[in-house]
Amino acid sequence: MKKKIEKAIKFYEYGNDISVAVCDDDFKRSYKNFTDKDTLKNWSHTVYCMLSGNPYCNHIKAKNLLFQGNNECWKYFERTAVFWTYGHSNDEWIDHLKGEFEYALYVERKDLVDRLIDISLSYLTDERNLSNK
Repeated sequence: MKKKIEKAIKFYEYGNDISVAVCDDDFKRSYKNFTDKDTLKNWSHTVYCMLSGNPYCNHIKAKNLLFQGNNECWKYFERTAVFWTYGHSNDEWIDHLKGEFEYALYVERKDLVDRLIDISLSYLTDERNLSNK
């Protein structure tokens, strides 16, 4: 079992040092790319892709920092929770909220949990989702 754990740590590069400055720069550059007026107006799909894809990159950074014992990891876990919650607010499947709920609970963000509960209730009370039986 120990060899498998060591293999996973090596494969996912959890043991590699992470430059927080580089991670922050990547995040800011990625965020800036879709917040300009032209992108928001003409390329709304880019905004959706960014909001749904960005959590995954922050999640990896968070896990790497967590395994290294760096307390900066919580900043990335928090970003992941926020981006997932707002990125999937209008998703058509309630099943997709599972990850968002887990993260919001994990980082103890009551505002995100409340928002996710509201989204869940809107799914459950939507006429299109109710059965005729």
